[in-house]
Amino acid sequence: SNNKVRIGNLVFSPLKEGLTEEQKQRAEQHLKYQVKKAIRQIGIDNNSFDLTSLDDSQRKIVEDVLNELRQEKTNDERGEI
Repeated sequence: SNNKVRIGNLVFSPLKEGLTEEQKQRAEQHLKYQVKKAIRQIGIDNNSFDLTSLDDSQRKIVEDVLNELRQEKTNDERGEI
């Protein structure tokens, strides 16, 4: 089967002007946390996503999250924390 969940767009409040680098990183971490939470709630294998609708920066965020989830799954299977 070729059923993929298509991630169409990440919608979030635009970053304010004049943020420090630390504030930008915190905002990105929060966005990644929200994406990770949503992917976990969907509960599907991470090969089942179509990211072609995302722009490069959004695709990178989702790919980073999928890689983190993949790593967590590998660690779980090995019994690591």
